[in-house]
Amino acid sequence: MRSIKVSTLGGPDVLEVAQFDLPGLGADECRVAVEVVGLNYWDVMQRRGDVPLPASRIPGVEGAGTVVEVGASVTDLHPGDRVAWSKVQGSCAEQVQAPSQWFIRLP
Repeated sequence: MRSIKVSTLGGPDVLEVAQFDLPGLGADECRVAVEVVGLNYWDVMQRRGDVPLPASRIPGVEGAGTVVEVGASVTDLHPGDRVAWSKVQGSCAEQVQAPSQWFIRLP
């Protein structure tokens, strides 16, 4: 899967396209195909090193997309549901995953 990755701290030129694998899906998690990523000043601060990047070094914390898979204990969301989120680390990627309570179903 592809993502944007911050190779070193600095300006926009440090952003690169990288390949990565998501870990196995936890029982309480959803995997979502990212369709829209919200970029804001938080992402600039991550890239510059003003606030920490996640261990994956993939920036972004908000977006919207479609659920592609849910964990065994998730009952409130289903594959095909459109969702939005905030504060899900690594959102500048083709897919994200996080506990289901971080995603809000869209009409």
